[in-house]
Amino acid sequence: MLLRLQNDGLVQKQGRGLPLAVTRISREDLIDIFTARFHLEAAGGRSFDTATEKAREAVDRSLEELEAAVASSDRLAQVRLDSQCHTAIVGLTGSRRLVAAHTQLLVEARLAAVTSRGADRVVAVANHREFVDMLRAGQTEAACKQLERRMTVARERVLQNLPG
Repeated sequence: MLLRLQNDGLVQKQGRGLPLAVTRISREDLIDIFTARFHLEAAGGRSFDTATEKAREAVDRSLEELEAAVASSDRLAQVRLDSQCHTAIVGLTGSRRLVAAHTQLLVEARLAAVTSRGADRVVAVANHREFVDMLRAGQTEAACKQLERRMTVARERVLQNLPG
């Protein structure tokens, strides 16, 4: 398990014979993570019209599951399904590599959120639904602007509480 965490960049060796320690995400890293996430998710949004039906169904399914988790107050499921929803958006591109890159970025963003003294606890499912509805209505650029605003708020919330 520790080897997997190390391979994912979540823990690091501190030196020869010293224990592993949780990787620290710097403010610059966090800004870069959110910038990369935005561009990957915006690419997904811009691919909505040309995406496969299976990819669009994955977005709908992930959104429905997120809504159910929010209604049940299951915080762990909300976090997992929020990530799944964002990844499904990237999946609209049809690129496994972009999905893999996005998944790694989510791991790093989650690590930053966990180490930021409890920040990033808000899952606003209505905003997710609005984003998908805009894509369905052909309002792609408006959806991308809405995504950018949401990600800026989330980034600032985590940055505000990130140590050092």
